[in-house]
Amino acid sequence: RKALADKREHARQAQQAARSAARAAARADEARQGSGQGSAPAAPSSAASGAETATWRGAVVAHLNSFKPASNGASGTARVAFAVDGGGRVVSASLAGSSGDAGLDAAAVAMVRRASPVPAPPPGLGGRINLTIPVRFH
Repeated sequence: RKALADKREHARQAQQAARSAARAAARADEARQGSGQGSAPAAPSSAASGAETATWRGAVVAHLNSFKPASNGASGTARVAFAVDGGGRVVSASLAGSSGDAGLDAAAVAMVRRASPVPAPPPGLGGRINLTIPVRFH
């Protein structure tokens, strides 16, 4: 029961972090547009906005965290690079930065593969999206 409660709490915290990231991205977009730094032409309406992209990325991280295994007392942060297709399927995953523990590194990469499919990206991001995320084990 404790493991399930811990998993739910971790997922709740990840969702809060995703919402915070989305709000921060939206504020940054507004600030750029308001300060004249947004000198690039407006993106077509089908392209994903920065806020949509940040919200999606947060949802992906929250989804991945729900698949995170127990660290069995080991701690560290591994970075995993992976690619997602337009339907949210993980098409590749590899270690981008080691935690210093081979077991944690392998668990982080396996977690991303096991979590497929992740939430589908918003329209306008393209066919294949590359992401790199930290996976923290405590």
